[in-house]
Amino acid sequence: MSGLAGVTGSAASGIALVAAAPAAIATAAALHGLRDDPLLSTDERAARRKGRRAAIGGAGAGVGLALGLVHAAGIPGLGAAGITTGLKTLGFGTMLRGLTVVGGLPAAAAVGAAVVIYQHARRKRRHGAG
Repeated sequence: MSGLAGVTGSAASGIALVAAAPAAIATAAALHGLRDDPLLSTDERAARRKGRRAAIGGAGAGVGLALGLVHAAGIPGLGAAGITTGLKTLGFGTMLRGLTVVGGLPAAAAVGAAVVIYQHARRKRRHGAG
């Protein structure tokens, strides 16, 4: 845990950084993929705007969920024992796999939310329910 604490000041904020960094990259990719283009129709631009907002919300929710899972999976709390046991539980016995879950979950939530909301908004507008 001293490695995470050395970078961010505490082990809990280190776990948040591990969760937030991939989420930020995934959100940037979603924002780029759904960027605004004045040449597109008003409906398409509105669907993309909703997708961009969903990516940001999904990333935030994913980081919170990842921290909550670490907290709940092992010894309760975000101290050294709680983080260690939480990561081992999430990683099916190894902390490294647990860190992969913690990093991947927010990124998947950001992209997943963007895609689902964008597709829903496109379908809703295309079928006139809008």
